[in-house]
Amino acid sequence: MGVDFHRTLVRSGFFAGALLLLAGCETSRTELLEQEAEMKRQSLLTAKTRELLRIQDAEARVWDVLHPLMEEAANYQSSETYGYLGAVFVSEEFYPFRLRNALRRYSIGPYVSVSQVFPDSPAERADLREGDQILSVNGKRVPRWGRAARYASVRMKRDLVPGEVNEIKVRRGEETFSVSVTPEKAAYYSVIVSPESHVDIRPDGEVIWLSLAMVEDLADPSDFAYACSFALAQSIMRHPEKRRKNLWIGSTMDLAIIATGIPSIGVLGNASAKSKQRLFDVEADLIALYLLAAQGYDLANYPKFWEKQFPKQRYSGMLEKEDALRLEVQHQIIASIDAKRASGAFIFPEEYLAGDASEVVLQPFAGATERRSMGK
Repeated sequence: MGVDFHRTLVRSGFFAGALLLLAGCETSRTELLEQEAEMKRQSLLTAKTRELLRIQDAEARVWDVLHPLMEEAANYQSSETYGYLGAVFVSEEFYPFRLRNALRRYSIGPYVSVSQVFPDSPAERADLREGDQILSVNGKRVPRWGRAARYASVRMKRDLVPGEVNEIKVRRGEETFSVSVTPEKAAYYSVIVSPESHVDIRPDGEVIWLSLAMVEDLADPSDFAYACSFALAQSIMRHPEKRRKNLWIGSTMDLAIIATGIPSIGVLGNASAKSKQRLFDVEADLIALYLLAAQGYDLANYPKFWEKQFPKQRYSGMLEKEDALRLEVQHQIIASIDAKRASGAFIFPEEYLAGDASEVVLQPFAGATERRSMGK
């Protein structure tokens, strides 16, 4: 009896030990799985953070070009001149959904926040900082969630009154306070860099969209400035809106038809959609060239840049007649700007904006002569 009891006790202890061992193994396995899952989460977050930083680096490169050009463009079009703080405002909707967790690390969420502040700007003087959340502008509450992106890109620049003291309520961490700031004038548009693999840049009237591939592939600073300034010029002259509404630019463009070789029969009403686009392109070239010249860019390679781009946009893969005419007009505009600079005149398209289209009306042999003088 004693022996059997002892054996039973030993067996019970063995099974209990085995159960404890199994439980310990199960606990270790669970902990290991949890650790592996956490490592995967951290690895994924790190990858997303790297992607976000790539996008933000691209944004910074775009803004290095556009910030001074937007300030230069103040008063080109009164309807496109807004209050500008010298800061960039975003919401989480500006970025891919998959990056939401990474965005939180940089104080970007379902609200309007500051993503960049430029030196010696009204925003810097008011001590606005990256990551600040904007709660209200001049007493108007700033929307959150789905409406935050539209406010950041469309409404805020219209709520800011240039040349006057504006009150902005800000949240920074746990602190809430108000700042007084006097916006300057600028042709401000939001910038969104999309992680697309094809090279593209397109304005929609309120936002200038750029693909990440385009920002990273256009390594030459001048070429990059040419592309950005052209998109900005399209926005300033409301080309996206006019294309959507099928409107015409007005009397200035009546004469510009000659520059692109569009027959004047039927004036504007009978021109094709393709012809309209050419007119817009000529106008955008003129505005872009003036902005670039005023900021000290070398204009000589602007036509060369477009000469490389045109074949990529054509089914034939070659320059077309209309492309050659547009290049001629570009040379003519550059010659006009150079003449103004030589005479000490202010670099501003005053004549064109007043309705004089002579700068874009191609003069016989002018383009060819200019090309020869530039050594083409």
